[in-house]
Amino acid sequence: YKHAVLGDTKYQHDDSRDQWRQRGINGLCLHSRSIGFQAATGHQVTVVAPIPNPMHRFLVDAGCDPDIY
Repeated sequence: YKHAVLGDTKYQHDDSRDQWRQRGINGLCLHSRSIGFQAATGHQVTVVAPIPNPMHRFLVDAGCDPDIY
């Protein structure tokens, strides 16, 4: 099966995309919560990004706890 990423304007069907836009999803629901790497100095660097508001609302409305992801 092939499924587009939620909010994908290229591969998602127009009717499905319109339904998600009505719910406030106007872009890709694709998010990297954190990334880490070892810097040249040898220190571990970790960058954490909050979940964007529209995605956060969607997860809450779907009954998920966005803070565990």
